[in-house]
Amino acid sequence: MSIPVLTQTYDEMRRLAIAGSVVAPGDFRLKRLAPQLEQLGQKAPVFAKVAETVNRLLASDENSSATALLELTALVNAILYTQGETGVDGELTPIKTIAIARPATQTSARLLKPLQEALTTTGGGRLEIIRDGYERGAFRDFRLLAPALAALDDIGEAARDQPGAERDAEGCEPRPAGSDRERIIALLGPTPVSIDDLVRLSGSPPAVVRTVLLELEIAGRLERHGGSLVSLV
Repeated sequence: MSIPVLTQTYDEMRRLAIAGSVVAPGDFRLKRLAPQLEQLGQKAPVFAKVAETVNRLLASDENSSATALLELTALVNAILYTQGETGVDGELTPIKTIAIARPATQTSARLLKPLQEALTTTGGGRLEIIRDGYERGAFRDFRLLAPALAALDDIGEAARDQPGAERDAEGCEPRPAGSDRERIIALLGPTPVSIDDLVRLSGSPPAVVRTVLLELEIAGRLERHGGSLVSLV
């Protein structure tokens, strides 16, 4: 089947639809396509039908041109649709992907509501609620992803006000340095390891280890297991 002629006919139909069907009768571009379609129609009846519809449009007037153009459009679109192809040539190869933690949306409303409030409001006592939710694996719920990302800086401020929080020489809770983050991530792998071991082996303060683990979990790179065990995914 001569697809290029049909494609050209489709382009002319689109042009006429934009310009307005009133200019379609006697259109010189469409007239040039009619003989080609009639010639092809001697071998394939479908082209004869297209040529007949084109000639009907060329011979139409202002009152009937819109209907004739719609008929031609429907016919050519239907023919081109049946000639479409799916797939590609060659051998299919797997796409390289990166494994992430399996998302869950099973967090109960009883746990979800106070977590959302702690992440989106201000005031004391929020950090303990967030830590408790983190320990329960609640941050694997997609509904907490956006508020958790938005609240990262605010949570850091709240952590400084917690009684007993580890602080540096200036009285602020230490934030993860690049070396701390790299050292903690290097200790993680597919095999679960306890958070206490991460603190001991990395030499980083517990608050820094918790912060790095929270960042990894929000990024979908950390999986939580029972007994305070974590692993990379």
